[in-house]
Amino acid sequence: MDKYTSTLEIPLSQTVFADAISSGMNIRPQLTNFLGSIGYDIVLGDKDSAYFKAGGGQESYPEGDPRNASREVRIKINPESIICEFAVDLSGEYAVDKIKAVGFLRHEINVFDSLVRGIARPDGNGKPFKSLFPTLAKILAAVLALSPIIYKAVDSLHRELGGMNLKEQKVEQARSGYADVYLLPFHGFDEGLAMGLAHKLGQDLNISVRVCTSLPMPGNSFNDARQQHAVEPFYKPEIDAAAALLDTKKDTVFIGLLDGSMYVSNSPMRFLFAIGFDEKFFLVGNYEIKNGVPERIYHERLYKLVKRQIGKAFYKKKPTSNPDSLMRSPMMSTRDLDEAGTEFLP
Repeated sequence: MDKYTSTLEIPLSQTVFADAISSGMNIRPQLTNFLGSIGYDIVLGDKDSAYFKAGGGQESYPEGDPRNASREVRIKINPESIICEFAVDLSGEYAVDKIKAVGFLRHEINVFDSLVRGIARPDGNGKPFKSLFPTLAKILAAVLALSPIIYKAVDSLHRELGGMNLKEQKVEQARSGYADVYLLPFHGFDEGLAMGLAHKLGQDLNISVRVCTSLPMPGNSFNDARQQHAVEPFYKPEIDAAAALLDTKKDTVFIGLLDGSMYVSNSPMRFLFAIGFDEKFFLVGNYEIKNGVPERIYHERLYKLVKRQIGKAFYKKKPTSNPDSLMRSPMMSTRDLDEAGTEFLP
């Protein structure tokens, strides 16, 4: 059976269980609750180990949905750490597209990791709490234990009203003259979304932001073992595309748009949102920012990431420790991205 596996080891000192374990309490029920919040059911277990399964026909989802894939987690609780081995079946009866299956499993691992470390929490129905609206989230966290019904209702309302819809942007004829920024969508990235993004950025920043036609994917970028794209092969295609454009100038900035997850070769980081190849050429990946969230939230995250690269390259904005600034640093998670504002605050 063809499987993709990934092992996550979390020191107990960094988990929400640290005090419970020192008191001799059994933490398996809480682990069961956390995994239940992302769709896993316990199959076997004792105080120090457990086996969970998800997908594989346990629930009915549309054809091709990665939640249909057979997935499992084996957990071992050691004196100093929790070791979790996640796996997804890539070839069995319920197999779906490999990229989707592996990407969704990685998403589940990130959510579970956040839950165990106390970065996120499940609500009364076991759904992970995500801080998309920082100020409100802090208030809600304080009253969550007393009023889960209010929390769920307000969180749902903000998910509906928050974010932005870049496809609703009225795309007008590009302003005359040279482009200040060029968006370079690679094959598979929604060109209509790229056009709407360019229009809003140009309108908000009062600069000329344009979009070139879709570029072919570099043939050597995809790593089948990781189910991700290495970023290095995208640099030259961006340079070649820029050289063919006639409406650019010396300081035009070029930002590639990738429909997928990406990583840097020989780096310990599991993924990255964006990378600057040099002072003019950048690449933004969208998998981690759109997986599992409403389209409006995805669009707002994409807008922020691309505007952040423009801040770095075109406006020469420096990183800041201000958590409300779009230039806040570090920017390591979608939570950081959601909490950041949309302006280049110092």
